[in-house]
Amino acid sequence: MLKIGSQQQKQVKKAQPDRVGSINETQPYWDLEDDLMVLEDGKIEYGIRIKPPSRMRVTDSTLDARHFELKSLLQQGVPEGERMRLYIKVAPTSKSTLETYFPKAESKNPKAAYLVSERQKLLDDLRKKRVLKRWEFFVTCTCTPPMPFAVTNPPTETHLQKAVLWARTQRNQLLLKLKQAGYLAETMSQQDIFSECYKYANLDLISSTPPKFIKEGPERYANAPMIKGQRDFLTLKRQIFHTPVNLEDHNKVVVGSTLVYAVSLYQLPRVTEFGVLGAIAEAITAGSYMFCLEFGHLDVQMEKEKLETAMRGLFGTVNSTKVAPSPEAQERYKNLQETLSMLYQHGDHLYECGVHVLLFAKDQMELDEMVNEASSAFNLFHAGRPVAHGFQSRAVYLSLAPFNGKRTEFGFKAIETNAVAFFPPIAPYEGVGTSTIAYRNRCNDLTTFDPFEAGTSASHFLGIAPSGYGKTFKFQSFFTALIHRYSSMRLTVVDRKTDFKDWIEWLNGVTIKFGGSSPNKINPMDLMPGEKKPTATKLKFLLTIIRNFVPRSSHEREAGEEDSIIKNAIRMTYRAFCEEEKPPRLRDVADTMQTMSFQDNGDPLTKEQIMLARSIAFRLREYTGDDTEWGMIIDQYTNIDTDVQFLYYDLSLIDKKDEQQRKIALHIIMDRVWNQARNLPEDVKKALFIDELKNQLKTEVDRDYFEEALKIGRSYNLAVGGATQSPNDLDEMGGVKKSFNFYFIGKTAEEEGLRNLGIPEVAVQMAKSLAKTDAEFAEWILLFMPENDDVFHGEVIRVEESAKFFWLCSSKADHRKLRRQAIEDAEGNVDQALTNIVMGKYRLSDFAVNEEEDAS
Repeated sequence: MLKIGSQQQKQVKKAQPDRVGSINETQPYWDLEDDLMVLEDGKIEYGIRIKPPSRMRVTDSTLDARHFELKSLLQQGVPEGERMRLYIKVAPTSKSTLETYFPKAESKNPKAAYLVSERQKLLDDLRKKRVLKRWEFFVTCTCTPPMPFAVTNPPTETHLQKAVLWARTQRNQLLLKLKQAGYLAETMSQQDIFSECYKYANLDLISSTPPKFIKEGPERYANAPMIKGQRDFLTLKRQIFHTPVNLEDHNKVVVGSTLVYAVSLYQLPRVTEFGVLGAIAEAITAGSYMFCLEFGHLDVQMEKEKLETAMRGLFGTVNSTKVAPSPEAQERYKNLQETLSMLYQHGDHLYECGVHVLLFAKDQMELDEMVNEASSAFNLFHAGRPVAHGFQSRAVYLSLAPFNGKRTEFGFKAIETNAVAFFPPIAPYEGVGTSTIAYRNRCNDLTTFDPFEAGTSASHFLGIAPSGYGKTFKFQSFFTALIHRYSSMRLTVVDRKTDFKDWIEWLNGVTIKFGGSSPNKINPMDLMPGEKKPTATKLKFLLTIIRNFVPRSSHEREAGEEDSIIKNAIRMTYRAFCEEEKPPRLRDVADTMQTMSFQDNGDPLTKEQIMLARSIAFRLREYTGDDTEWGMIIDQYTNIDTDVQFLYYDLSLIDKKDEQQRKIALHIIMDRVWNQARNLPEDVKKALFIDELKNQLKTEVDRDYFEEALKIGRSYNLAVGGATQSPNDLDEMGGVKKSFNFYFIGKTAEEEGLRNLGIPEVAVQMAKSLAKTDAEFAEWILLFMPENDDVFHGEVIRVEESAKFFWLCSSKADHRKLRRQAIEDAEGNVDQALTNIVMGKYRLSDFAVNEEEDAS
């Protein structure tokens, strides 16, 4: 409750002749009444935090729809005579805020923890350099109570409660209109309002956590010290203003050690482009800054009368037959006609608008750079006139303090249609799920991501980027963070170029090589411990394997009978081996078909079916046994343990042209993954990553099997991901391309292929301009579609890791060659090898790779 007793009034009545020039007296703050700011002149101002949608949700149709919603917001949410402000604050990320992105994880993998800690140091270095920013958006709006009061004429308690109720009613109306316009919105609390006022008045502490607000009560007055013969009570102003403000320099304002400069738009732009402030914000790269957009709702009837009066005054001049009218008069007359047309025919209202950006710098050099960037960026407004002379910085800084009820002196009138174009249509995307992975986005804010905490029924993902863009590096970064976050996570990687090999082995993972010359053997007919017969999924897998060697008949009826015979033979084979110590092999299935005359349920086979069984057995025998190339791959007992936490399937021994062997390998691997996922507890996170996915899904049978496996993955908390070089690769994958919940898109100009995937047009256009700097960062587009939604969310993220991570994971041929030499020199100690590389003990030029070495 406001203090309207003797102590508060004593401080007001003094008029403070000894405080002339005090910054306290430039702001008319009286006190906070619950979640409202009450000003000394009796006005009330309230606040609403907002969050515009992510850039990926902005399309031409949504912009058109939002345009009309924003007009309604201004016209109905801001009563005539009131003033609304929209603040966009871009300030350095604080240490405490950054620490929330790296919570203590349950990881028991010290190596993953080490890499994540190195990445945390990298982001902390960016924070110390003031590169990392936090974007915050909030709206304030004045409210004039029906019955006036002031600090010199305080209200009664009943009076005050009616004024508070009146203000909250208006706030709820504006809150509703903001939500209808597509913004996330919530009312600001008492502490929120105090925090914004505190940070604005103490710019050196703009990234800190403000103290807790002390409400009106005994705590404000207890133990108050004497200063200049007066008690120093903790009034609202006393709690807010702690930093001296130097106004002596006419070129800038100095708040503590922070230099403040204002750039204002002081003329109505000829054309306003929706969201142009976003482009201006991206153009300012140094320091901290704050946009303030001001909308004073004018009395529309009075403004119409003024415009009509001005038109009548020009009518004679423009239509004179004796004196040639001046071009200036004709142009002004035309503009007045157009404005009145908008007011009468389109129902627009008029607003006193202000567009300002306050620049906060730590030194003069940084300030000069920011002023140049801001002044240049304001040229995006066609024919807008930026004011950047320094003299107005004092007036603008003092008048734009949040919740002060004031209006800026640097404004211009604008009709509703133009005014709404200043609203920000997008904001940096906060991310999805927990902060398992925190990426720096294009706005230098942080975007979090965790596929397992996104609230989707599955966590499948796909990476699309051309060769050499850094798909391998991106996913190694991705998986390292997941391994750090989930200590029991199981990861299987399938790769044909050994790009993941060093990373997996450094994490103490197991490598299995596929191919005829490999000593590693896997029996596709293995069952999980305790199982005696195949599940429906296992049966389909084995059918798929056999069908790769014995193609289906072109006659549909005969093909169906063949499938039935093969399934019967598989079940009968398992039944025959149920008491055996070792499992059956594919040669045993061929033996069963060679001799079978009954189905597994006892029904006899027809003569034609027996002939089909013998035919299938005959053709399958070419690929089984110890004396055939395929038999050494798919018809041997398993001799390696695949039930490990990190498993790497190396397909480099398979010839690049041998598509069939590569597909068979993938099917066997997937069978292992599904069996493992099915038997592990559901709360254990599992992931399968397949590089060059297109090469693994060549036939319809392959795609059908993979698509069904994706569906099964939903049931067992298994995330399936892949990487491919072109969005057009997915055209051949049928329904598979609809199974992914998340996309990572690198730089590509294949617009039509992205559109065919349903990628938003804004992302299609951005994909062409993504940036990449070796050993620093690569930009990717992260896209995510929530459940029960048909619109993507997302952001342009920057994948960046520490120097040690880069040298551990880079898949470039010369980098691999240098790394392996360093590991050899360090006698297998990878940590020491990475340290030696980062310390500069090797020259990359000494490890150049020719084309033959690169191909190998």
